[in-house]
Amino acid sequence: RLVTGVQTCALPISKLASIGKQGAIGGAMLAGGLGIAALFKAPIDAAKQYELAFTKFKTINLGGAINAQADSFARSANVLGVSAKDLMSSLSESVGLFGDFDLAKKLTPKIAALNAANSAIFAGKVGHIDEGSTRSLLKFIDRRGGTHDEATFLRNLDLAQRMVTGSGGFVKFRDLDQFSQMGGTAFRGLSDEGIYNMSLLLQEQGGAKAGTSLMSGYQNLIAGRTPKKTMALLQELGLGTLAMETHGAVGGKPLKSMVMKNIVGGDVFQANPPEWIRDYALPAAAKHGITSQSEILKFVNDIFSNRTASNQNSIISTQQMQLIRDANLTKGAMGADQTIQAYKDDPNSKFADLSAK
Repeated sequence: RLVTGVQTCALPISKLASIGKQGAIGGAMLAGGLGIAALFKAPIDAAKQYELAFTKFKTINLGGAINAQADSFARSANVLGVSAKDLMSSLSESVGLFGDFDLAKKLTPKIAALNAANSAIFAGKVGHIDEGSTRSLLKFIDRRGGTHDEATFLRNLDLAQRMVTGSGGFVKFRDLDQFSQMGGTAFRGLSDEGIYNMSLLLQEQGGAKAGTSLMSGYQNLIAGRTPKKTMALLQELGLGTLAMETHGAVGGKPLKSMVMKNIVGGDVFQANPPEWIRDYALPAAAKHGITSQSEILKFVNDIFSNRTASNQNSIISTQQMQLIRDANLTKGAMGADQTIQAYKDDPNSKFADLSAK
């Protein structure tokens, strides 16, 4: 309809162009016609962007019936500050992860509305949605196993949003994406409480470095990458047990190696590393007279045996009060629905909604 409207305007413009050669009055009329045509530029550009987003959705290859539903949904859904193009883009990202069009259609409006709210409140971008943030949010939740059902997704959505609001917008969805990607197996074992306790670390280290450090610590204590010197220290401190393990045989002779087994509180370390430092590592150090900050830093460096894990756990062990403060602030911060409502109550959202429409 927009394109047809422009073509209708084009006819008098072409006629006015020939008239314009004959005199100043014709030139003025031509300028007026061009001005009318210029009014359609923004809608045409928006239509082109929407069609491109729709084409991207079609490449998922869900069939004509689903494509028609998606088109109708994106054009008719009324989400504050979210254009049809942004809604279609968010729907594409959601369907790819949920693997269920109906569930994606149900949850996409909230995802898009939250992204619009965050873009305005924390980035000062009224009426702009960052598609990369949508993808990062969904990847973070997916790596936590949060896309299987609606209830689990919404719980993780609130958790992710509180990480943003609790840090005053300093932690972004991109940080959570990088943290979850680089954290790997160690990240997947974290409890909700363990994620909240990472708020300070994400702010100090950034997402990628915090995730890499988390995985490094996991490999040292849980995955059996512990050096022999560290194994001996952990046993001496009462934090683990040394054992000989057989790995096969060569020429009838068994191959054995020394391994660290039964890390004390190992399940706690996997779910919540800061809690393990507080409840197991620091009390064990104190029993051996290790209490000053310099002694604790050396102790942490020794039990984690490499710079990456040592750096993160030195922050945990020496900034306990700050870590607890940030974790509590994050847990009490606004979740998804509250943040969306806060944006709705802001006068700027009305301008964004007008622009989107």
